[in-house]
Amino acid sequence: MPSYLTQLTATDGLALLLGLALLIFGRRLYWLVLGGLGFYLGLSLAGQLMKGSTSGMELGIAFLCGVLGAWLAIWAQKAAIGLGGFLLGGAGGFWLAASVLAPALQWRLEIGIWIVAAVGAIVGVFLGAMLFEATLIFVSSLMGAALMASRTGLGHPRELWLVLILLCLGILIQSRRGQPEPTAQEDS
Repeated sequence: MPSYLTQLTATDGLALLLGLALLIFGRRLYWLVLGGLGFYLGLSLAGQLMKGSTSGMELGIAFLCGVLGAWLAIWAQKAAIGLGGFLLGGAGGFWLAASVLAPALQWRLEIGIWIVAAVGAIVGVFLGAMLFEATLIFVSSLMGAALMASRTGLGHPRELWLVLILLCLGILIQSRRGQPEPTAQEDS
């Protein structure tokens, strides 16, 4: 078994399960998408702010952020869609800039990363409002793929490829799940 798989913690396992749920069921369970987004952002934030702390503390913060995201989705759907698009677009932009663009372009200034994150947030809001279902499929697949890949410890190039493969798989699965089966009358 590869060494990176033997080093997975309970937090990593929970993040992988949540990522898989987002990848497969994200469109149908939009509240899970926003809860998962809150969990992912909480886990990332806790990891950045509390280096060296216990994974229980990180998991607790991530859980609270996930509950907040799910609560927003249920009780304030329209606002949650806009906020979710903003946060997801921002998180996606931040991930893209910090994990892909900054190393590839050898950015030395953090401002470039935040500019890409801000553009991603704005794009996320507009996409969320205009193309809710398609965006939900894409966003939940991307979040599931990123959450799963980020916890594997594969490293930069392999992690990016894993995200892209899982993203395509999630989009394919979710796009096919909502289509009605053809009936005998429609076939004739």
